[in-house]
Amino acid sequence: MNNKMSFNEAWPILQEEAINKLIHNLEVLEESQLNNQCFTSHDYMRLYTVVYNVCYPNNMSPEVEKLYEQYKRTFEDYISVKVLPSLRGKENEDLLKELLRRWNNHKTMTRWLSRFFNYLSRYFIPLRKLPSLQETSLLTFRNLVHGEIKDQIIGAIVSSIDREREGKQIDQAMVKDVMDIYVEMDKESVKEYYAKDLEEATIEGTATFYSKKALVWISNNSYENYMLKVEECLEEERKRVCNYLRFRSKDKISEVLPSLRGKENEDLLKELLRRWNNHKTMTRWLSRFFNYLSRYFIPLRKLPSLQETSLLTFRNLVHGEIKDQIIGAIVSLIDREREGEQIDQAMVKDVMDIYAEMNKDSVKEYYAKDLEEAIIEGTTTFYSKKAKLDIMDIEQLL
Repeated sequence: MNNKMSFNEAWPILQEEAINKLIHNLEVLEESQLNNQCFTSHDYMRLYTVVYNVCYPNNMSPEVEKLYEQYKRTFEDYISVKVLPSLRGKENEDLLKELLRRWNNHKTMTRWLSRFFNYLSRYFIPLRKLPSLQETSLLTFRNLVHGEIKDQIIGAIVSSIDREREGKQIDQAMVKDVMDIYVEMDKESVKEYYAKDLEEATIEGTATFYSKKALVWISNNSYENYMLKVEECLEEERKRVCNYLRFRSKDKISEVLPSLRGKENEDLLKELLRRWNNHKTMTRWLSRFFNYLSRYFIPLRKLPSLQETSLLTFRNLVHGEIKDQIIGAIVSLIDREREGEQIDQAMVKDVMDIYAEMNKDSVKEYYAKDLEEAIIEGTTTFYSKKAKLDIMDIEQLL
């Protein structure tokens, strides 16, 4: 190792042989050339030694602090002078391409400079409880780049996805790579709300896109064809979510009817209740994702609410096909209770409450009316049979 150096002696060497050279290469070389043509092993050892000679033997001196602060300032200056001017004024795909190039350059710059300044990570940074070299560089990128053009970036992402929804070809890999910038920043302990910002903006963009589309679809299609389009779009959005946002949702409604067919009485009601509860959970989550539709489109068009639409679908598909079996199962269980058998009263009440819950969301009341009439009719039938048997018993006694 060389002799002790002051910050003022070391910094001109680091500036000229490390920083200026690296920035020049980032600006003129292709990405594939950077790893091979930036620095040799001899360069690395020389620059690492310069940093070491400032730090040793007093690793907590003001000279060492100056090194750390100047490391941070290097990224601030580079972003302010080179990165932001290259991004300003660009839109849509051009903005995303340049952002991705600048992000990859930023990672390359971080990788090399953090090697040269790595001795700071041994004592000064942990003892002072400061952000790591890597985190410092990412925080700088976040504050300066994301802080200034966040809206343009997110707008460009949403615009690209909307174009894909319209059937146009986009660079899917590039969009995913740009969105992965947020994931990479999260890995280095940068606050998670950046990914949250992106997800929320994408979901809001989805709602806005389909609220506009729905105006056309409803005007030009029957309700059945409209619902078919909605289902197709939901499936496409699930795939899109998996491709870009790394979270998934599953459609459960397709499992409801097959699992209900062939079940009788108590088994039928248990399965119906389970599926109803699943349906409410699905409604709750999807209505949150599509909630923007409730602000303008639904009230202005005087359409059923998101919740009511979901309940109407359950009513038409499930109740519409197996209404008689459901009511028959309820009446049968009540009759068994009248005969003195033990039944699951709570389950029967919960199933009957399905009708009450649907009525709360303006689904036509005749569903509850159907149930009430069937129970009254069942009661009449039960006791008329009972009365006939009692009369026969009395006649035999006489």
